[in-house]
Amino acid sequence: MSHLTLLWLRLAALLHSLSSRLSAGSSADSARPGVRRALASDRGDVPGWVLITVMTAALVVGLWALAGQAFTEFFNDSMDKVRRAG
Repeated sequence: MSHLTLLWLRLAALLHSLSSRLSAGSSADSARPGVRRALASDRGDVPGWVLITVMTAALVVGLWALAGQAFTEFFNDSMDKVRRAG
């Protein structure tokens, strides 16, 4: 396996672990379901937002690592065309 594949697998495992820990309650909360429901309704969907944010950041880093040079060339070519048109 390539280093990039191993990095993605480790990142996926970390995200899964983080999501599981954030969505799981403590043993005291599971003993009293009413308390857990009240806390969950106040908190909102924190684990979902955390997961989306971390995955988006990972996607941006991955794309930039794979195609950073192409993005830079595309941006520079676009800026040159704008300068010549104006």
